[in-house]
Amino acid sequence: MGRQQYLNRLAFGRSAFEDPEPVIEAEQRPQEDGDDGEYRQQYDSKGRPVNPAVDAIDAELRKAQNEVLELVGVVERKDQSDRATEVRNRASREQRQALLFAENDNGEVLEYTLSPISFFSHLWAESILQRVHVGFYDTSRSMWDIIASECRAVRTASGNQRLAMILPGLGDTIAHLCVRMPLILAAEQIVGRLQTYFSRRCKSRKSRERMYTALIIGFQTFLAAIDIALLPMEFHCSAQRLGLAPQLPLIPPLKAFLPWHRDSFHRFGWLPLLGLTSPVGLLLFHKALHYDADEEKIPICSLFTSFRYPTIAEHPTSSQLTPLERPALREDPLGWLLHQTWSARTSLMQRSGWNVVKMSTRPRDDEFENNTTLHWDYDDIDTKPPPVHRSTALAHLPAQYLASIIDCFFIRLLTLPFESFMLRSIAQSFMSSSTTTKTAQGISAAAYLYTPLGGGPFGALFRSPLSASSWTSAGFYLSRLGLAIALTTSIDAIIFFGVYKATKYVGRKYFQWGRGETGLGSHQTRRERLLSQGSNASAS
Repeated sequence: MGRQQYLNRLAFGRSAFEDPEPVIEAEQRPQEDGDDGEYRQQYDSKGRPVNPAVDAIDAELRKAQNEVLELVGVVERKDQSDRATEVRNRASREQRQALLFAENDNGEVLEYTLSPISFFSHLWAESILQRVHVGFYDTSRSMWDIIASECRAVRTASGNQRLAMILPGLGDTIAHLCVRMPLILAAEQIVGRLQTYFSRRCKSRKSRERMYTALIIGFQTFLAAIDIALLPMEFHCSAQRLGLAPQLPLIPPLKAFLPWHRDSFHRFGWLPLLGLTSPVGLLLFHKALHYDADEEKIPICSLFTSFRYPTIAEHPTSSQLTPLERPALREDPLGWLLHQTWSARTSLMQRSGWNVVKMSTRPRDDEFENNTTLHWDYDDIDTKPPPVHRSTALAHLPAQYLASIIDCFFIRLLTLPFESFMLRSIAQSFMSSSTTTKTAQGISAAAYLYTPLGGGPFGALFRSPLSASSWTSAGFYLSRLGLAIALTTSIDAIIFFGVYKATKYVGRKYFQWGRGETGLGSHQTRRERLLSQGSNASAS
């Protein structure tokens, strides 16, 4: 009988839940001899009556019903659903990566656009500051009177003269850049090919090192020769910004570059050759201070110190600059001074809420995912969740520009005495030369221009420290200098707010800033994730 196996297990005291012995299904069981073809009831392993033919018909009906429902879109197969979900998630990730790459590219474009905007907007204010350095304006005039008179002069000018007054020294700057950069690039290509050639020809290591050293010395000598050959442009540019040289023509004549010509700059620019007031020596030293480097990491004095600025995302508490690695005052005074300015900048940005800090789990650099946050008070997390920013050039642009503003301000304060000394030397050399063309304002101001050594209000204060008029003149000079610096700083502030608004507008309109996060885990809010991280940390 069909229940024989089930009854046998119960009779022999075995568990009814054990796997039964394999049985031959009804449709596969051969008919016994003498079977007359009548129906015989069949049972499964647990003794329940079954009918394989009915089960097969039911399976076919269910299959047909599911196919009809799938055809009309009511249901879908599980494997197809999983495949569709995987394809959809992959497409979503690829779309997000494409969006982040586009956001980073737009941020770099805005950053490249910001550099000329910042340069052009500061030319006029920088010229006023440089004229205050040399005493171009009479001491009886107030700063407001100076700015108003300069604005009137620009407004009354016409055509190219007005543009040249708004952007003093622009022609020399562009010509200097257009001549210097191609020569440097050509020299780099030649040096690179020579290195490849000598690396193949020279067999010994010492000979290769000697050749490399000779190539480096030759390359640096060539760069110095380029800078010396283009010094007339820098001298003429400084004279235009000081108001001593006419704004037109934009560049000096060709005879100023020829050392053998009697009207050449090199006839008087090197004098006094052994003194401290030589314009050539001061201009070359100024170029050495502001050596061509990344301003984010090497803002100044890169040739005189080993200290380098960390990136903007480095936090003071998590920086690689440990107390043992920080420059010592006796060993590296410039590095120690620059480290103090970097610490002050980081502290200012942190207190103002613009300090970008890396998160602990940073993804790959090519993903630009959310891996940076701002300094935040985590005690106030219930009411204000901390903002998380993407690691793209567009997201970092406002904070990066603010950091550059603070760095430039500190660098200006550090180099203020040297720049004042250099500008006064240039003004004295330009006015004492008989081959230079001077403006009427420069000729009238020649009587009260400050001399490089011992000139100006501070020179009078050192000569007579007990004189009340000397203290008054020094205070008036400092106040005028501070107002001129404040003018340039206000331009920086205006540009910063413009950058902030433009970045926010572009991010919200084109790159989904301010919207909810998409992808896996989007059901968990940012506050919940941070709270769960905190609970896990406390439990561990």
